[in-house]
Amino acid sequence: LSLGDRTSLMTLQIAIGEGGAYEELTDALGNAVRYTATSTEGLTTFPPVALPATALGQPFVELRWRYHGISGEVRCPRGP
Repeated sequence: LSLGDRTSLMTLQIAIGEGGAYEELTDALGNAVRYTATSTEGLTTFPPVALPATALGQPFVELRWRYHGISGEVRCPRGP
């Protein structure tokens, strides 16, 4: 994936239990865990994130990064 001139946002979401609804995971201050990427950035690492108490000890917990394009144009190279 080439970002080109695009700025993208990824939001960390959590679902607890099989078939649980996804919701935004928040940090200790109640802010959604998000990452904004631009075309000028390279490799990125993320700081540790604590799971909410409601997820601890559960037999099934899913985490996912939800991708949002927030500005710019996507460049998708195509083959011949």
